[in-house]
Amino acid sequence: MVRRSLEELLAIANRALPSNALVRNRYAVYLLPRWGGSYAELDKFIEATVRQGAPGDVIKQLQAIKYDDIGFAQEEKGKHREAKENFEKALRLGEQVGGTFSVDFLSASRYYLCSGGVTSQSLSLHADEVQRID
Repeated sequence: MVRRSLEELLAIANRALPSNALVRNRYAVYLLPRWGGSYAELDKFIEATVRQGAPGDVIKQLQAIKYDDIGFAQEEKGKHREAKENFEKALRLGEQVGGTFSVDFLSASRYYLCSGGVTSQSLSLHADEVQRID
């Protein structure tokens, strides 16, 4: 029932503003495995969003949300190198999008890469890149 309601709200938002990112992003978070979804469901949603003709920045946001969550899951399993790679992918996409997206949706990536979580030993970003991320 909850999913159906969310899908109805998403459809309404897409009709009202076909380029909407906010509702799509919130729905993508709902589809993450930690909230009962799956990456397969999220991939299908991203593919559907592409077919609907959403702007490239919207697609990048959805992909970044996925990479951020994959990194978080890997970090929780102690797979630091893999987590770092996904966090960096998420933040690169977030940087391309700009605005407040990274702050609003990429909290795991920002925490682990920018405040010494995972990669205090192996972070390879240069100081000027860290400043751009923050």
